[in-house]
Amino acid sequence: MNFEQKLKKYAEVIIRMGVNLQPGQRLIISAPLEAAPLVRLLVEFAYKRKCRLVDVFYRDEQLALIRFKNAPRDSFKEYPTWKTDALVEVMKKGGAILSVLGDDPDLLKGQDHKLITTVQRVVHQEAKKYRKYTMKNKVNWCITSAATFTWAAKVFPQLPKAKQLPALWDAILTTSRIHNNSLADWKKHIKKLSRISKYLNKKQYAFLHFSAPRTDLTVGLPKNHIWGCAATQTANKKPIKFVPNIPTEEIFTMPHKSKVNGTVVASKPLYYAANRLEGFSFTFKNGRVTDIKGKERDKKILKEMIATDKGAARLGEVALVAHSSPISQSKLLFCETLFDENAASHLALGQSFQHCLVNGLKMSEKAYARAGGNLSLVHTDFMVGSDKMAVDGIKKDGKREVIMRSGEWAYD
Repeated sequence: MNFEQKLKKYAEVIIRMGVNLQPGQRLIISAPLEAAPLVRLLVEFAYKRKCRLVDVFYRDEQLALIRFKNAPRDSFKEYPTWKTDALVEVMKKGGAILSVLGDDPDLLKGQDHKLITTVQRVVHQEAKKYRKYTMKNKVNWCITSAATFTWAAKVFPQLPKAKQLPALWDAILTTSRIHNNSLADWKKHIKKLSRISKYLNKKQYAFLHFSAPRTDLTVGLPKNHIWGCAATQTANKKPIKFVPNIPTEEIFTMPHKSKVNGTVVASKPLYYAANRLEGFSFTFKNGRVTDIKGKERDKKILKEMIATDKGAARLGEVALVAHSSPISQSKLLFCETLFDENAASHLALGQSFQHCLVNGLKMSEKAYARAGGNLSLVHTDFMVGSDKMAVDGIKKDGKREVIMRSGEWAYD
């Protein structure tokens, strides 16, 4: 297959397997300007699926940089609310959402960190309007990516400029399982991950124990927790199956917000607020971060992050990923969480997923919190897995069972 054929296959997988767009639905696509060739294919496939209307919001990332350099300092608490209002309007009517990532990880490097933090808090606050639809699976949605020049330069700085973009596209398409039989391969991949998640759901472990060099962490799991994987479905009378992330390699669930104890070390760098953070560790006591170790600059940024709200210092997700995943085997640091989190087992600070608890989607926020769910404006993933990681499941009676060794499943 040549590049144009692969790109067309990629668009087909995103619309059919990712969003799984249904006849009569509306679709909103958010994407960087450079993704226009992919977006046009996505729109074409959407209409072939009998979509009623596709709206595209293009992002010009340079406009954000221009704002930081020139806008009044007291204007950064303002937000164009019409954007979220438009998303909510479509979601209320049963529409689907597709987000295409591809922004420069270093775009705001060197800009005022406090202003970056301010903007992020405003965005998180505004996002609450539509997150209640996506986090509770009220709509079918998907996050994917497109290669851009600035992102490619970050991932492949060693290559000549003319080869960087093709190299990133090749990495994206390869790790997203794009080839002649992509749809069949995706179905096989989802079937395998679903089999593992069903196994873990039957086990209903009370705790998970992570051990690796410098990591010794016990993560409590709430009663009736649910392990999810690549495929999920909307919580409607007529459920729509969809794949929220392309690519995806994880099996995930929600921790109990008050039952996390020990220390865990990040195994890969984290890009957060235009900063590369690496080698840091978190120590938890009764669910809350009590200590952060690492470079002074990184510690300062992480402390600001967990101070966002009461839930930002507690875990909202625990995810298991085999070290042999295509993204891990690529040996690349994508500088984008969508990819890097699927290269290794990971944890997330902040909001947990209500669909990862039996009847969680029907619970009020107070009831969900009482059951162990974590509530927060943020959800920040960081990678902890490696070929040195061991994961055990601990039953209520204290019996331990092997889940992973050397970063690989003990069963599949």
